[in-house]
Amino acid sequence: MSLPQIVIIGHVGYDVVLIDGFERSRHIAGAAFYSAVGAASLISRVGVVSRLPRNEITIIEALKTLKVDLGGITLVSDGKTPEFILRYTGSDFEDMDATRGVTISLGCAEFLAPEDIPPSFLDCSFVHIATANPTNQIQWIKYLRAKSRSIQTISMDTDQLFLRSDPSLVLKAFMLSDIAFINHREEKVLNLLRALKKHVIVKRGGEGAELWFGRELITRVPAKGVRVVDTTGSGDILAGAFMAQIAGGSDYVQALATAVNIASESVREYGVNHLFKNSISQ
Repeated sequence: MSLPQIVIIGHVGYDVVLIDGFERSRHIAGAAFYSAVGAASLISRVGVVSRLPRNEITIIEALKTLKVDLGGITLVSDGKTPEFILRYTGSDFEDMDATRGVTISLGCAEFLAPEDIPPSFLDCSFVHIATANPTNQIQWIKYLRAKSRSIQTISMDTDQLFLRSDPSLVLKAFMLSDIAFINHREEKVLNLLRALKKHVIVKRGGEGAELWFGRELITRVPAKGVRVVDTTGSGDILAGAFMAQIAGGSDYVQALATAVNIASESVREYGVNHLFKNSISQ
């Protein structure tokens, strides 16, 4: 099999949506999965590095549907599939202002290690570090820098959960990467990132996204006007789609325009099945 055009490192599992304590839905998720969906909608060779239980057939079949290179999936005998439990209050899940709490249970992926990266993946030119604990992200990036002479670009994404708990650690991880993805709400970290001479993609939700290099705004791309049903994973999808295009040779401006368009499409329906032709069955 040919080398992946892009390798995505992170977690794959299930989003479990609870409304007033009752389970509303459960679907395949995780930042690495959503990023892979965005990437696989544009290019054919995507590799994912993650950990799953040996008996987790549903997610493996979903990754096969996306034509993901499974060489980076470590199957383990012990531990549960990662779960990302999203708690909403209010009876209407479509109320995007509903209060949300997040509980992460990584299960067997708690110890996703740099050594889980297959040696062949170290020959790839582009790597995306999906949203995860910044301590792990730093370990992964340092390992890639030390072990690979082929990697040209490493991008990294994060979440408000980690930015609020330890912004200095997230910033340290960003400094090791080449491209940073960040939410516009984190102005303090944003200002620090702008002092660095690197590309930063600022995700602005329903307003679209911006591409910066240092303190220079390169382009601003508005989001498509769509009826929003489910925004979960849309930022990860944007990151995966953007990096897939960079890996395919597109320039940054065109890459962001296409990535915003795909992320906008992702919020039209629950889950991500509508982003690719062959539906993933649960």
